[in-house]
Amino acid sequence: WVSIRRLRSRRKNIDRTPIAIALIVNSAFVIAALIAFVSLWNTQREATITFLNEEATSAAREVTRALDAAGRDIETIRAYFYASNSITRDEFRRYASTEFGDGKHRHAQAVGWAPRVSDPVLWEQQFQQRYQTPMQLYEIGRDGARSPVAPRAAYFPVEYIYPLAGNEV
Repeated sequence: WVSIRRLRSRRKNIDRTPIAIALIVNSAFVIAALIAFVSLWNTQREATITFLNEEATSAAREVTRALDAAGRDIETIRAYFYASNSITRDEFRRYASTEFGDGKHRHAQAVGWAPRVSDPVLWEQQFQQRYQTPMQLYEIGRDGARSPVAPRAAYFPVEYIYPLAGNEV
């Protein structure tokens, strides 16, 4: 009886050995797969961060170039106005169409002139005399409605704009 029991005990141990080996092998594969996953995850994360940094740097350079170009454009307009005692609407249109026409400046929708005005009533009168067109300074409220300008030290009404098409108010 004792020997049968020992045989059965050995048989159970022998029967469990392949299962234990399979569990150990499967566990090793799972651990190896997790290590590979974490390694690939970190590599992809680093590649994504590098890509985004390069894109952000490129975009920042493009914005800087556009702002530099806009600064040069503004300086050109300033010099033009500074060199003249007065500029008519037609002179501004001819100048702006030559300097800024034909999509030369893709970052600018329009170029305009907005003089500093301290007395809106006087400016409106002078504008009407110069262009034979009624003019009233206004501002647009939060509701989108026009209303007379509120009192302040200075106003900057857009007197000239090129191109006019697409920039009307």
